Amino acid sequence: MLSEYRKRASFDIHRMLDVFEDESSRQYREKLWSILKSKPIFKHPQNPLTLEQYKHLTYLRYQELCKSKLLTDEEMFDNPRFKIVLEQVLAMYDSSCHAKYTLHVTLFRETIRTLGTERHEHILNEDANREIFGCFALTELSHGSNTKEMRTTATYDPISEKFILNTPDIEAMKFWVGNLGYHATHAILFAQLYTEGVCHGLHPFVVPIRDPLTYQAYDGVEVGDIGEKLGWNGLDNGFLIFHNYPVDRVNLLNRHGDVLADGTYSTPFKTSNKRFGASLGALSSGRVGISSLAIGLLTNCITIAVRYSCVRKQFGPSPGVEIPVIEYQTQNWRLIPIIASLYVFKHLALTVFDNLAEFYALSMVKEDQNLLADMGREIHSLSCSCKAITTWNTQKASQECRESCGGHGYLKGSLIRKVNFLKI
Repeated sequence: MLSEYRKRASFDIHRMLDVFEDESSRQYREKLWSILKSKPIFKHPQNPLTLEQYKHLTYLRYQELCKSKLLTDEEMFDNPRFKIVLEQVLAMYDSSCHAKYTLHVTLFRETIRTLGTERHEHILNEDANREIFGCFALTELSHGSNTKEMRTTATYDPISEKFILNTPDIEAMKFWVGNLGYHATHAILFAQLYTEGVCHGLHPFVVPIRDPLTYQAYDGVEVGDIGEKLGWNGLDNGFLIFHNYPVDRVNLLNRHGDVLADGTYSTPFKTSNKRFGASLGALSSGRVGISSLAIGLLTNCITIAVRYSCVRKQFGPSPGVEIPVIEYQTQNWRLIPIIASLYVFKHLALTVFDNLAEFYALSMVKEDQNLLADMGREIHSLSCSCKAITTWNTQKASQECRESCGGHGYLKGSLIRKVNFLKI
């Protein structure tokens, strides 16, 4: 029946792909799926896994993805939108695997590249050799989106030339941090920077939290998993508490603000708001990634629902005659608007991604700091809005897809997964 409906289409079904993807993007997508299909580790288990087994399997899958070199620097340079294709394919395969991979590659690695300087090259080299594994520690137990009010502190001590990291109380613990529960050895940490009793606002640091050989937390670091969630249980979301934990001065990612050995603070921006605005752009990549994740998840759901509706037959116009449920007007009303919404929101996500790529390019040349700050604030607003509306749409629409498949939609084997957009 699927082939029959494709023949009956009044439009060129292949042109539907051309709206967003050129030939190179389609070839790249096929390459990704061939990798996932060719390696046994990516085969979905037939029997349920325990929480620990699922998280360990996701970590092994992440390592295999790294070995497969999914997106080289050359491919990214030739077509930056390959990154969106990659995120959507991983989302369609398994959202926990998607988060495990992109949190390290996009948030951890790219934050060091964009907010760090030459003195952080050794960390990128360790990452390239897979000697470390990272997470992005921004959200706190009592503060999420209100980033300016984060309360973890980094107080500079000019005698030891170190920053002393501290969690003042339980509400200030870093929380919901993806990759942190079991596997992260390093964290991109955002903390309030103090020198000589003066707070200079939120700044990023790259902080070692576990021994890469033993995975034991360092003295002064309290870290662990936050437990089972309503979804994405292959991802180890964790908490992080510091007890006057010292880190070297050079661990500050100093592209937008730096502290000299004697404690002198310097920044190329005229005001703290300008500096923070430039940093906001770097914080937006995660939200853009979640938007791509939402689109990938819904693409998977609507594809299953439409194909099921074309082959599942129900009551017909006369006894003994059944027709596919896609012929029912109510089924059309449920599914066609979802397809239309995907085109709208995919265009939105791609546009915001293009803006983010332009911002990253500008941040590398270090020329117009005012423009960088303005772009950072605007991209922050756009990415927040994009994340919200794409995830809302996916959460509601995925349930419509499930119900459109009747009782079969509630089978785990249907692959219409329960969608809960927890923090990653």
